Formats: sequence, C-alpha cells, structure tokens
Amino acid sequence: MILHAPRLTLRPRTAEDAVRLAQPGSGPLLAELLSRRIRSRVQLAHECKWYTREDQP
Repeated sequence: MILHAPRLTLRPRTAEDAVRLAQPGSGPLLAELLSRRIRSRVQLAHECKWYTREDQP
C-alpha cells in the first residue's frame, strides 16, 4: 500500500506498519509515519506547502 499526496509518497517501512495502515483508525500511525518522514527530510518543508485558512490567498 502506497499513499500519495502532492509531492509526497509514503511507503510503510515494515509489513506490520502496512497492515496497521490498512485497518480502520490508522490516523495516529499515519501521522507518526508522516512526521518521521518530514523530520528525516528537511527539504520536504520546502516542497510541500501546508495551508491553514488564514494562509490561503
């Protein structure tokens, strides 16, 4: 299972993570994997633009 977002592809590192991501309520694991990926790649902050309502033009 590969999740795609603009300019970001997240591949679970282990089969166990892949199985857990496929289960309902996998939001916390997804957030953990994304934060790990973001911390490991500083340039991701420049590639992805995260908007709040106030930030939108």
